[in-house]
Amino acid sequence: HDDLVRRMFEQEARQLLALGEFCPVVPKLHAFGSEGRDQFLVMDLIPGNPLDQEIRAGVAWSEPNLWQLLADVLTAVAAVHAYRPGKIIHRDLKPENLIRRPDGTIAIVDFGTVKAITSGAIVSNGLPFTKMVGTDGYNPPEQKQGRPCQASDVYAVGMIALAALTGQQAQALAKATDGTGHIPWRNGLSQSISPALADLLDRFTGADSHERPETVSYTHLT
Repeated sequence: HDDLVRRMFEQEARQLLALGEFCPVVPKLHAFGSEGRDQFLVMDLIPGNPLDQEIRAGVAWSEPNLWQLLADVLTAVAAVHAYRPGKIIHRDLKPENLIRRPDGTIAIVDFGTVKAITSGAIVSNGLPFTKMVGTDGYNPPEQKQGRPCQASDVYAVGMIALAALTGQQAQALAKATDGTGHIPWRNGLSQSISPALADLLDRFTGADSHERPETVSYTHLT
């Protein structure tokens, strides 16, 4: 078991090493290793403030500010997904892991959970199966079942946006899911929003991963 964990850690660390060289929105990895059962990563410190300092319970964002938030976050997520289209996921996108840098752009941190989808070392019924990683409120059904995909990161972006728009915690929004998996986020909304924004949020937070874009770009903001 220890050998398996070590191999999986080294595999993901090498992935991070390559990703940091390719993608400027993530911290660069400078070293990694193991000591006994402990593993370590040495990465750049990203200056700035996490988005949980901006997205707070009880504070509902205006629609123009929300569009800008989506543009900023989607730019960062799309850059990561573009490294290996259809293959790379973060698995734990949430406000705490998104850093607003001094120039206003977004960086993504906490890449200890990044995963190459095709690299699942644990196999169940002949299919790759990855350990469930994520945070309640931001992880969609397929991720809870241990089978995340890039559309799982898209769901997390949608939940981040819903938390900002409604002023409610993502965990509370997710718990209100009805029998179809739909999140009734419009309940108690303090402002009217455009059909374009409502449609985007519905698509991003669809219970079925096939309802969501596989990855994200500016085209999803039109």
